[in-house]
Amino acid sequence: MKNILIVSHSHFPSNSAVHVHHFANELVKLGLDCVVAVPNNQDYGSTLKGNLYSVTQYNEIDKITDLFTNHQSPDLVHAWTPREHVRSYCYALSIRYEFKLVIHLEDNEESITERFLDVSLENWSTEYDNLLPYNLSHPVKYQEFMANADGVTVIIDKLTKFAPSTSSTITLYPGVDTEEFYPRQKNNNLLKSLGIKNDATMLGYTGNIHPANIDEVRSLYLAVGKRNQMGKPTVLVRTGINNNLEILDEDQL
Repeated sequence: MKNILIVSHSHFPSNSAVHVHHFANELVKLGLDCVVAVPNNQDYGSTLKGNLYSVTQYNEIDKITDLFTNHQSPDLVHAWTPREHVRSYCYALSIRYEFKLVIHLEDNEESITERFLDVSLENWSTEYDNLLPYNLSHPVKYQEFMANADGVTVIIDKLTKFAPSTSSTITLYPGVDTEEFYPRQKNNNLLKSLGIKNDATMLGYTGNIHPANIDEVRSLYLAVGKRNQMGKPTVLVRTGINNNLEILDEDQL
């Protein structure tokens, strides 16, 4: 049996961890033994329906073998992004165990670091190291981490440009729970209960808001407002957190 450890960069039930949840379940269904490591709050895993895998926290690194059925070390570690806390955890794993390493890319890590810190990576120096949050990718260390990967998965094809030429790469699209999401008739009673018109356009954004994407999300909000001003009923359904960011200025409300 292959032992697979998926290292999530966030705890449950964040958006990325939900992706991990579905992939881990499918791996178990294929007959593999799967454990998911989260930074903290492992108990939140129970809020997701039907998890078939075990969950551990980063600080329980020495107990991982207890979670696999054969009490052996992981054969493969799938690191969900090369961000600093994930990289550091995987480095600590490599001291204790031997395994194949696969790294997943779901964002342009360089762009996110630049926009969070408002600094060009071309001008990066060690003085910025102390400003780097634990959950962003270090512009030098992440590349070294990627260079050691045996394989890379990407959420969209364009991210393959960040994968080392020596690594095998596949596109790994987000999964979906087909018991919850499937084509169905419009529920007019639900729309009425929510005060939404039957002819309204419904849009969804299922992600967090942070300095790297706030401009794009703001443009989405303004577009929805513009459509309503033009007499085209439009409703935006949001999930995720705002990270204490104000999306719209007072004159845009």
